[in-house]
Amino acid sequence: MSSDPITVTKQRLQRVRRRRRATEQRVLDGKKPLKHHDVLVVPPPPDPGEAPVVGPHESFRMPVIKIGGQVNQGDCDPPGEKGTYVDPPERLDFYDYAQRRTMAIARPHEWGSSKHREAVRGPAFGTLPVKREPAATSCAACYLVNAEALNFVNAWTAEEWNDFFDEDVDLPAAAGVDDEEFDILLAGPRGKVFYLKVSALGDEALWPPDTPTEISRDGTVLGSIECLDLKHEMEIWNQLRNGCVAGSVLIQGKDKVVPLVNVTSITPRTNSAASVSPAPGG
Repeated sequence: MSSDPITVTKQRLQRVRRRRRATEQRVLDGKKPLKHHDVLVVPPPPDPGEAPVVGPHESFRMPVIKIGGQVNQGDCDPPGEKGTYVDPPERLDFYDYAQRRTMAIARPHEWGSSKHREAVRGPAFGTLPVKREPAATSCAACYLVNAEALNFVNAWTAEEWNDFFDEDVDLPAAAGVDDEEFDILLAGPRGKVFYLKVSALGDEALWPPDTPTEISRDGTVLGSIECLDLKHEMEIWNQLRNGCVAGSVLIQGKDKVVPLVNVTSITPRTNSAASVSPAPGG
């Protein structure tokens, strides 16, 4: 058996291809964006007692043919057409081109100080731009789905409103469903990032629906905070109940489309949440 590190790595990962360079992957730094894009998927963490899907520094990449005649994992006869997949997702690790840089974006806790290395964090869904600025370059994929940073058992998708189980089945509460406060960072225009903290969520008298509360300082109105009445906002309700993490919705009462972020779906999972099995068919 060969002792060459590269050969051993190929055998361990059951590779059927050699490592491709950036030009072969069609990862280009041009002025015109390519129409079709690869997707990088970081699998979710395993439940207690189960083996992980991939190793700690591995991920799946779903390559898309971006240029006519491009071949991804192997020979393709006839060559695949643009925008199609020619092979199953490929498994990547640090052996592959730009994977270290990409995983530093996807899993920043692994690259920080030892003090904060245990707190799993990173983008849940993200775009990985290919551009000249080193800090904004991934060069491995265009879109990221990081299931490790997602919590599918959250206060909107898995609380007691899901009543299709037998009556004698008592599921544990979703993570954070009884929290009295939450906080979030909101990145806005002009290079500003805002830290919003909302408390006393259980006191209905302090949060009457559709009643904005102004935030002001020195007589200048800086903004407002408002608890919406979801009885009149079915689009928001449906998006949250069906697993939306980040997107945009129509606020019917204001007749405008605004971004929506489900804080509970990107709150770190607790042990009780990790032990809950997915719903049937999930």
